[in-house]
Amino acid sequence: MTEEKSIGKRLKERKTSNLKLYMLVTLFVVMIVTAVIIGTYWFRREVLPTEEQNHEIELIVFSIEGCSACTKAIKTVEEIAESSEIIEYRIVKYGEESEEFEKFGVDFTMVPVTIVLIDGEVRGILGSAYNLDTKIIDIIKRYTSLTITPLPQTVIPAPTTPTTTSSPTTTPAPTEIIKYTNLDAGISFEYPSYLTHGTSSDEYTLVVLENKDVWMDIIRIEASHYTVEEFNDYVIDSLCRDYPPCEVMQRVKTHLGEEIGERIIVQYTQNGVKKVRFSLLADHKGYRYDVRFFTTLSKFNEYMEDAKKIMESFEFLSTAPEISTPEVSLKYIDEEAGISFEYPTSFFLSAEEETNKERGIIAILYSYETKDEKFVATIKIRRMGCGSGYTIERYTNEVIEYFSKEYPSSKLIERTEMSLGGAKGERILIEYVQNGVKWVRFSLSANYKGCRYDVLLFTTLSKFDEYREYAEKVMESFKFLP
Repeated sequence: MTEEKSIGKRLKERKTSNLKLYMLVTLFVVMIVTAVIIGTYWFRREVLPTEEQNHEIELIVFSIEGCSACTKAIKTVEEIAESSEIIEYRIVKYGEESEEFEKFGVDFTMVPVTIVLIDGEVRGILGSAYNLDTKIIDIIKRYTSLTITPLPQTVIPAPTTPTTTSSPTTTPAPTEIIKYTNLDAGISFEYPSYLTHGTSSDEYTLVVLENKDVWMDIIRIEASHYTVEEFNDYVIDSLCRDYPPCEVMQRVKTHLGEEIGERIIVQYTQNGVKKVRFSLLADHKGYRYDVRFFTTLSKFNEYMEDAKKIMESFEFLSTAPEISTPEVSLKYIDEEAGISFEYPTSFFLSAEEETNKERGIIAILYSYETKDEKFVATIKIRRMGCGSGYTIERYTNEVIEYFSKEYPSSKLIERTEMSLGGAKGERILIEYVQNGVKWVRFSLSANYKGCRYDVLLFTTLSKFDEYREYAEKVMESFKFLP
């Protein structure tokens, strides 16, 4: 009987002990879950806050099957997107959505490529998975009001090698990475230590790095009316003309610092040797920067990855010089027409015989690409409708009606009351399509002493932002002579 009581007591004690253990385990699990919830809340709040934003952000990762770097890039993008309710992401795989590669100009041989879209506009094209989170966050911070800190990094300790009694072997030291900073030029980048500094050949060369196999330099010139793409057209044409045979191996949009540029790889033949030019071109604050690598075709694969890393590490500093938009500097006076205005030096004034004052054309200003005389923009100054009694409102309505009939897809973008030379007028902006090309008509018209005066800019839609300011300065400087 006493033994049975003893057994019962032990069973009761064991049950109590098990209950206490169960309660401790439950409490531990609750604490972990609570910590995860709180940590996730603070992570979302501190890394990518979800406060009200008027932005749509999408991250697109271009990948291909079997690419380990693509897997890393996708994981990074997923972590960033999952940390904010306003960031979406998607994965584009080559072979399944190849048309997306073509749409964004992505070369499948250079994956992974991550594109950052903010409010529908491409704000960043990032190659490789290296330091990808920081690059994405920097772009988002630049174009939105989000306060973002980098995602936590996982540090993997270097592997240790057990001590052995075998004979020592010589292991080549890894290539050291050197940081180059030039405050006067406003640039910085990282480069491998096997490259040494060379001598700059002219005032446009910011830095030269070389070894026996490769030559690298960074050129800075004033940005012209050539777009980056048109400048590279010229480079390719020149190489193929001077060093045939040649082949364009790659041409893709990508990032140089914070700017979107274009990277090209061109193979050409010089003195019987096949060579490669690998370069990345972009504009920043009115200057054009060209990061260029030259090597032989046989050595290109050996150096290509390091060249890409140099380009990816490139940064524009706050000390980078800036060229402001050139001011209007030339003055046109026509006493017979009774007007004057100022116009930019980048435009050419038409010859007298090209004007037609009987048709009301007082002056024509042209802007051409100097390479091939390619038309870019024209500004016309007209005097018409003398004695017609047309109001400016009626004339503007007829212009809008004309474009809607002749070009059914035309759109009236802007209509604003504005003066021309002190006379009340109207300014309009119309987009239309002619022969498959999108054009813009930007004009300001006003009546003065019974005649209508027009200042009209015609250019392509792609060039309008560049030339609008010039046209506006002509309009603002326009005067009627006493």
